[in-house]
Amino acid sequence: MTTFQLLATFTRYINHHITGPDSATIMAIFGGSFTLFRGLSIIFSLKMKPKIMLIFNFLLIFSGNILLIIFGGKSHTIIILSCALIGGGFSSTLPSVYTLLGQYIGINNTLGSLFTFGGGLMATTNTLIIDSVKDI
Repeated sequence: MTTFQLLATFTRYINHHITGPDSATIMAIFGGSFTLFRGLSIIFSLKMKPKIMLIFNFLLIFSGNILLIIFGGKSHTIIILSCALIGGGFSSTLPSVYTLLGQYIGINNTLGSLFTFGGGLMATTNTLIIDSVKDI
């Protein structure tokens, strides 16, 4: 969730001279990739186990992050590609986690609320950490 909140700011202020409209375009590509892969995951979830879907999602997220770390400072196209991969990886991670957990424990309203609260707390914490180190 933090990526959705901070991706446009990140791409705007990295040392790659990306303009505001280009940052918005990268954010739109990220969101479009998320939406496309979420739609595909609905179809794939009928045939695949949640563990396999999570592995696929984590591979997409990992490869997008590796591309961004290694080649992101050199190419505008790599930044776009890595953001698209990360968006695709995020698309069905949370539904797959809930499905996988549902196979082992009973998910009720209380547990679902705790997961939601924890996710919101993590998003807030990430934002505070980024805000505290942005001037370094």
